[in-house]
Amino acid sequence: MRKDGITLVEVLIASAIMVVILGGGLTVYLMSETTWQESTVQARLQRSASIVMQKMIKGVEGVYGLRDSKAITTPSYPLPASSDTVEFTGIGNISRSFYLEENAPRDEVFYDPNTSVSGDAYSIAADISSLTFERLTMERIRISLTMSQAVGDKDMSISLNTDVTIRN
Repeated sequence: MRKDGITLVEVLIASAIMVVILGGGLTVYLMSETTWQESTVQARLQRSASIVMQKMIKGVEGVYGLRDSKAITTPSYPLPASSDTVEFTGIGNISRSFYLEENAPRDEVFYDPNTSVSGDAYSIAADISSLTFERLTMERIRISLTMSQAVGDKDMSISLNTDVTIRN
């Protein structure tokens, strides 16, 4: 004898199939969301690190950077020497510097446009894990910069290295 409608067993089987499909869809969505967040942070770190590196090489305002300096005074000897501070003499014989200042929880890179004047240094970047200036020769310096940021329980980071030869 056939009755119109569906049985309780059919409803339970259909519900179980829907739960499996929705659970799989939710898992894919959450994994995609995490990947999107990580790639967004990675892209931001890459862009920020590149901007900071350019500011040190070409100057904060496009002038007075390491490339245009007359002399690099720190780090000094013996070669190769490294430090988290670089001091250099630029146009007008003004001593300038870039340095890492460790401030919990975010370390920052500071630019001092005139080291003989107190209190004029300012931050050009945060989220810095490490910054090293390694003097290779009298006219050449290597900059190594690492930026990082936490995303959930992961620590995302980007490292850039470049060698700068002074022009003057």
